[in-house]
Amino acid sequence: MKSKFFEEVSKLATAKGFEEKGVEHGMLQLHLYGVLVAQVDESGWMLYTPYEEVFDIMGDIADARKRITEVQYPEGSEPIQTEGQSFGPTLS
Repeated sequence: MKSKFFEEVSKLATAKGFEEKGVEHGMLQLHLYGVLVAQVDESGWMLYTPYEEVFDIMGDIADARKRITEVQYPEGSEPIQTEGQSFGPTLS
């Protein structure tokens, strides 16, 4: 199951001509022209190839991350919390 954030990024990317290829290693895979051009993690951080189209969508992805406060960590990479510590809302 994709997080709300990944669902939103997928919609934004598809509307701008990208093809979403699922989540691998906790990162949403975005293709353009049949080539992997960007990977987005749950924090909104990106690995990317410098295509103009990728630069054009970066602001939209950052805005989506600000709007969607829930974070769904990949299994096994959840932050360790000590008693009384909170990292904000998360999906279970």
